[in-house]
Amino acid sequence: MRSRGLVLVFIAGLLLPVGCGAPDITGDVSDYAAAVNGSRTRQCDCHGLLGYASIGECKDGLGDVTQDGQACIESALAGEEERGAEFLPCATTAYMGYSDCLAANVNCDESALMLCTSALDTALDACSESDLRGSIEACL
Repeated sequence: MRSRGLVLVFIAGLLLPVGCGAPDITGDVSDYAAAVNGSRTRQCDCHGLLGYASIGECKDGLGDVTQDGQACIESALAGEEERGAEFLPCATTAYMGYSDCLAANVNCDESALMLCTSALDTALDACSESDLRGSIEACL
């Protein structure tokens, strides 16, 4: 009987570290990057409002969140993966809403752009763990 109890304690000790690891946020980072990149594409639909002469110039100027940018985000969140797993899906949804708002601005109205940008900022600030925003955006 005593050996069975020791076996259970040993097995529990082996399983415990597996369950307590930091969450894998790679997918969340990838989704976030895709949403940011999509919003940048939409921003460039109204490139003139951003001071660019063409869509191509705008896309070059704004750039994309690259693999290096994603690696930077993962590094910035090292040790903060649980908090990142809270913030990133919310921020992804915020950027998707921003893209939708920009897509509705078919006449490239500056006040509509400002409203979309304000709504994005409000949505990002409302995300839990929004204090991570600065370190994440530094990678963009």
